[in-house]
Amino acid sequence: MPVSRDELQARLDAGCTEALTRAGFSAEHRATLSLPQLLWVSPEYLDAPVRIMFLGKETNGWIGGLRLDSYFDGRGTLERLHQRYREQLDAPGPRGAFTQTLTHTAKRLTGGRRQAIAYSNLLKMDWYQGNTSHRNSLHYAEELREVSRKILRLEVEILKPDVFIFACGFGHASFVRSALGAFDDVRKHVPQALHQFKLAGAPAFLLRHPQARASKKTARLARFLRSRVYYDRAIDLIQELFPATAVSAGTAFS
Repeated sequence: MPVSRDELQARLDAGCTEALTRAGFSAEHRATLSLPQLLWVSPEYLDAPVRIMFLGKETNGWIGGLRLDSYFDGRGTLERLHQRYREQLDAPGPRGAFTQTLTHTAKRLTGGRRQAIAYSNLLKMDWYQGNTSHRNSLHYAEELREVSRKILRLEVEILKPDVFIFACGFGHASFVRSALGAFDDVRKHVPQALHQFKLAGAPAFLLRHPQARASKKTARLARFLRSRVYYDRAIDLIQELFPATAVSAGTAFS
C-alpha cells in the first residue's frame, strides 16, 4: 500500500528533529547559525513521472534575523520552517541566479512547476557574520556538517529521487561523497563545469554554483562559460535519460 504524503512528512520531521536535538550545538553555534532548511514534501513531487532533486550548497539568511537558537526555544517551529520552504518554491519573479536556475530547470523538466522538484541544500544552515553577509559554512563546524549529512541522507531515503542535480560547485564534492556515497561511472563532460555520474544507482550531475563568476584570467577558458550553459547541457542529458521530462526542447535560458 502506498505511503501517503503526510506519513512521509511525519517520518522526515521526526528524523530531522532527532538529528538537530542530538547535534550538540554550542551556544555560539546557536547564536551564529541560521534556522535550518527543513524540506516540505510536495504532492507534485511525489506524483511526478520522474522525481528530480535539486541541491544547492547552503541557505542564505533563511528566515530574516532569526538564528538557530529560535528553533530550540520554540519560535522557529516546524510549521514556520515548512512555510518558509514553500514560499521559496512558490515565489514569483527572477530573484537571484540560484532561484533563476531552479526556475529554468523546472520550466524545461516539469512544465514550469517548481513544486514538482525537491529543492534542498547540502548544508542545512548558513553562518551569520553580524552584518548582511553570510559566509560559506562548509568549514564552520563538524556539528553542522554531521547534522547536515544525517538530514540529507534522510531526505534521499524518504524522497527516493530518480535523478540528482547538484548545483553546489566542485568544492562540495567531497561533502556529497561523505553524505551519500561514492561517485560511480564518472563522466567529465567539461572538467570543473559539468560532471555526470551515478550515485546509489541514480544518475547525478554536478555543476558549478549558478552564481559562480570567472576571473579575468580564467574567463577565456571553456569551463568558465556562463554557468547556465552547463545547466542546459545537463538538462538535455536528463531528457535523453528520461523522455518523460522532455516538456521543453532547446537550450535558450530565459
